[in-house]
Amino acid sequence: MRHVEAILRGVIGDVEFIYLSASWKDFSDTADTDHRVWGHGDPEFDEIKGLGVSLALVRHTLEKDGPFSGVVGFSSGAAMTATITSLLEQPYRGDVKTGRNVSLEINHPQLRFAICLSGFRLKHVSYKKSFYSSSIKTPTFHTIGTSDAVIDPNRTVDLTNCYEDAQVYQYDGGHYVPQYKEANGLRGDLIPFLQRVMKMPTDDACAEIHF
Repeated sequence: MRHVEAILRGVIGDVEFIYLSASWKDFSDTADTDHRVWGHGDPEFDEIKGLGVSLALVRHTLEKDGPFSGVVGFSSGAAMTATITSLLEQPYRGDVKTGRNVSLEINHPQLRFAICLSGFRLKHVSYKKSFYSSSIKTPTFHTIGTSDAVIDPNRTVDLTNCYEDAQVYQYDGGHYVPQYKEANGLRGDLIPFLQRVMKMPTDDACAEIHF
């Protein structure tokens, strides 16, 4: 994330970064003991257990530390990023219910931007109505690794189609934040995107939240 953070500081200037740790321990056989997740289940098929608790954590952070200009997420964090941008536009989208899931019933402005790194969409039928029932208007920047063996690039493309204003940076690499040889290309695309969205009229905010 350090490359993205450096770009954000270069464009926006005085900015505070708030880093959130996921709510749940990862119980998969291959997981590191300290690895955490935003919920449990297969995002291709399942209703994600624990997602409501994770959204409550985000809501608390927005209330305590906001307002925020943008949000940045990698992998499952990018899936959470898409959920947050959607709910901040329409806090009562669809039929997201407290208990199984939770809406963001909060007085927080729509974000200026979101950055989704190797992201994907939650595909259970309830989420289609809850989060993706209409196009998300928040401007987004997406990265896609053409040889990503963890998140199929087509899943990231599927996520970009949920947005009205989606810019994509594609690189010849795997499941990681673009760095080293890809960093120059990322910078060349991300800087104009940030310059554009930060000029858009909106409520003042000066912080970013990272997943």
